[in-house]
Parts: sequence; C-alpha cells; structure tokens
Amino acid sequence: MDFSLSKQHLLLKDLFSKFAENEVKPLAEELDEEE
Repeated sequence: MDFSLSKQHLLLKDLFSKFAENEVKPLAEELDEEE
C-alpha cells in the first residue's frame, strides 16, 4: 500500500501547520496565561 501524500496534500499540510503555528499557538498561550 502506498501511503505517501500527493503534492496537494503536502501543500495543505504545510499551510495548516504554518496557520497553527502563527495563529492558534499564540492564542492558546494567551488563554493558558489567563487561567
């Protein structure tokens, strides 16, 4: 079985990874500090 990702899947994975790093992580850290 071939479980490798297509180029489109790799681009989406990279996009979501960058979004999570730049948008979600700072917000999560801010919420953690408030609690």
